[in-house]
Order: sequence, then structure tokens, then C-alpha cells
Amino acid sequence: MLNVRHADPFDAAQVAEILDDVGVLQAAAEPEALTRQRLRGQIERTEAGDHDVFVAEREDVGVIGFAAVSWTQNLRMGVDGLVSDLFVRSDVRGEGAGSALIDRVKREARARGCARLLLYSGREGDAYERSFYPKMGFAEHDELAFFILPVPPDLQ
Repeated sequence: MLNVRHADPFDAAQVAEILDDVGVLQAAAEPEALTRQRLRGQIERTEAGDHDVFVAEREDVGVIGFAAVSWTQNLRMGVDGLVSDLFVRSDVRGEGAGSALIDRVKREARARGCARLLLYSGREGDAYERSFYPKMGFAEHDELAFFILPVPPDLQ
């Protein structure tokens, strides 16, 4: 049976395993212990209320996917939710975990009076190729530009 709940700090190791499974940790190039510590800290900070992390778990295998969403004030529209992460273990994709996570995020968005949910996805990814996000009600907007400005740490 699939259960979706708020993550707790003890989920950090399984979340890190999922990030490793989908190939995201290679880009971060940080030691595994540091990754788990960083994830645990981010999950602990959900108590502040400006972001949530949800996990999908199965009784037989534990955590199989997770979603992270940040809640921000949009001066024109009210509250926006930015789904910054949505990952499901590669060996269980297509079994409903991603849909269950998005449904949980949608329920939280409604409860917060959210005007819209935003997310970005690579066009090369499995979810994009399977049209997962349009199936979940998201519309792709080609007319919007997506910009990234890396902010390096202050090395003093």
C-alpha cells in the first residue's frame, strides 16, 4: 500500500538514495554523509512553514519517492507553490507514487489558498517524455523564459 506523508529527518538517507538512483547526486559532487546532513537540515526546516517535503512510501520497501515545494508570496496573485523536486525511484516508476505526491502537493496548495503551482523539468527526463506533468494538469508555457544565476559562496 502507498502512503504519502510529511517527511521527517530520518527519511534523509532514503531521499539521498533516490537522488543517487536518478543521477542527481553526481552533479552535486559532495560526500554522501554531507548530502544526508544537508537533506536532514532541509527537512527539519519545514517546521518554519515556508516549504514542505512529502515522501511516498510503501510498507514493503520504505520511501520510494519525494516532492519538495516552496511556498512564496506573489504580490500580484497571492501564494505560489514551486515544486522544486519530484523524484521517484527508477525501479518503481509508473506505479502511482509521482501522481500521489502531486495530489498531496495540490491538497496542501488548496489548504494554503495557493493561486498556482509552478515547476520546472528538463525536457530530456523520463517524466517529460511520458507527458507526466500535463497528465497531472500542468501546462507547459513556451513563452516564459527560465533564467539561472549561480551564486557562488563567499570565500572571504
